[in-house]
Amino acid sequence: MTPPGADDALLLAPLAEVAERLRTRRLSPVELTAAVLARIERLDPALRAFVTVTPERALAAAREAESAIASGRWRGPLHGVPVSLKDLFDVRGVRTSAGSRFLAEHVAQDDSAVAARLEAAGAVLVGKANLHEFAYGTTCDSTIAGAIRNPWKRDAIPGGSSGGSGAAVAAGLGFASIGTDTGGSVRIPAACCGVVGLKPTFGRISRHGLVPLAPSLDHVGPLTRTVHDAALVFAALAGHDPRDPDSLAAPVPDLAQAAGRGVRGLRLGILDTTLESASSEVAAAVGVAAERLRGAGAELRRVSLATLESVRHAAFVMLFAESLATHRARFESEPERFFPDVRARFERALPLSAVDYVAALEARRAGAAEALRALAEVDALVTPTLPTGAAPCGATQVAVDERAVDVAVANTLYTREWNVLGFPALSVPCGFTGDGLPIGMQLVARPCDEATLVRAGAEYQRLTDWHARAPAL
Repeated sequence: MTPPGADDALLLAPLAEVAERLRTRRLSPVELTAAVLARIERLDPALRAFVTVTPERALAAAREAESAIASGRWRGPLHGVPVSLKDLFDVRGVRTSAGSRFLAEHVAQDDSAVAARLEAAGAVLVGKANLHEFAYGTTCDSTIAGAIRNPWKRDAIPGGSSGGSGAAVAAGLGFASIGTDTGGSVRIPAACCGVVGLKPTFGRISRHGLVPLAPSLDHVGPLTRTVHDAALVFAALAGHDPRDPDSLAAPVPDLAQAAGRGVRGLRLGILDTTLESASSEVAAAVGVAAERLRGAGAELRRVSLATLESVRHAAFVMLFAESLATHRARFESEPERFFPDVRARFERALPLSAVDYVAALEARRAGAAEALRALAEVDALVTPTLPTGAAPCGATQVAVDERAVDVAVANTLYTREWNVLGFPALSVPCGFTGDGLPIGMQLVARPCDEATLVRAGAEYQRLTDWHARAPAL
């Protein structure tokens, strides 16, 4: 066995590479897990990526993995690999705080579907990742475990609400983390932290045992260092679960196989309006990224969607209404226990009516019809993930060139519509701002066509090395 020690190169390596070394017994799951735990102990006090770290549980699972692999019972690419879970997912015997004072001492009695599937795949859970309270924010300033910091720049946000997951993967505190995405909360931290974030089609991954926010918008997805790694995690998690009423019964594609197919013949649609509303450096980076894919054999077309603005408005109406319905009892009995920004969002929902919600549903229907028509002409859409790099910590507005935009609006400008529509979307790193912060490119495909996203994203990463860069820690 080769002990990893404090080898940064190993702890920042792709999951697929580490998995192969574990499978062939060139690497010990116990030594690897111990190295990840040591790195968490060293770096996390400054980053605050974790609410709870589970060293005893992790080392016990690593020992089991080592014994199983040695006896020829390798379970697959996640076997023996250290990972984390956003602290919204129940893990039996471990607290699920949801980043909130309300659940600060809550210990789960059963496993969530995601935790159970990770365990079945042999993954080693090193801890529960920090998040914005109840996943209701994009900055991760409001959480009982302390505001999360961006590994690339400590005075910048990591994005949210899965900010702990993004920071953990970027900093080498595990090889994958599972987050949730209600308006962009997997893709936003992926873009801010320079990692990959996959939001699959609505219903692809079970939400059983997950603390909900807005049930018709909540998605589950992985954050990883590479697109291929995201495909491997997706394979372990996706599939029908009768305990989730929205769970899809559709066949699960082999995304890892799709990662090697290239983009020759793919038709990619550039959404003009998104480039126009992004900062000049983000628009330039995404434009160059699209041209790299063109050079690899993809066709680029210009695409416009007239219903986008109405769908984006519907996203806020649905989020406000559904989140208040989910947390109404807490809000009515003890509103002061919520963090101020989260409480303010619940208050914004109070004037909404049934008429407003029905209008949002109609906007969803019209938007889905138009997006499906567009995706009959192209295979995927290309947009920025965010209009800027990560916002400064504590900022209420972000500068988009000469314009000042509300942080929450800016962070979800290109992401929230795909939660309303339930389409799959992927964020991949595609450059850096002048301040040294990562830039993300978003790819969107028709429902249940995650394979096209992986084809394009993996080919882009084959052509570039943005994903291989790591923050100086």
